[in-house]
Amino acid sequence: MKKLVIIAISIIVGLVTVLYVNEFVKGTIASLLLGKNIVYSLKGIIFTAIIPFTKESNLLVIWSIFSIPLILSITFIELSSFSLKKIINLNLRAGVIIFELINLGFIIANIFTGILSVLLKNSFTNGWSILFLRSGFLYEKQLIVMMLILILTLTYVNFTANRLKNYLTIIKKK
Repeated sequence: MKKLVIIAISIIVGLVTVLYVNEFVKGTIASLLLGKNIVYSLKGIIFTAIIPFTKESNLLVIWSIFSIPLILSITFIELSSFSLKKIINLNLRAGVIIFELINLGFIIANIFTGILSVLLKNSFTNGWSILFLRSGFLYEKQLIVMMLILILTLTYVNFTANRLKNYLTIIKKK
């Protein structure tokens, strides 16, 4: 029973981190960088920071604002990997692994959403489509950028998965 509670808590904390904390931090940093008030929107369970970019907005600032959720998720993954070295309790370790997997899933989903957006020629609005429209990249350059990001992401996922293998244990029933 204790293991189920820890797993449920880790799922909730992981989802809150991915759905709310990342977006709130992105909005806060965008407010600081742009010097404008950021409006937050809550539609269902989706929490979104509506960032008012102007034509004068620096492309580097836009890139950094849209990369904040990915950087935060990577930070949470690395912190939870560091904490796995210190945790002996198998139930707590399972919870931290689930938290890490939720953040890893967010990164993968975000990158594949970006790839889909580019393949559909920015026909739907998300962070990646806004980013590429503001950058003025040609379609071919957008594809190249997304493929490079995909390669980096898959490399990081492989590295993280190999690191997680060390902490997964199979408990044999007696």
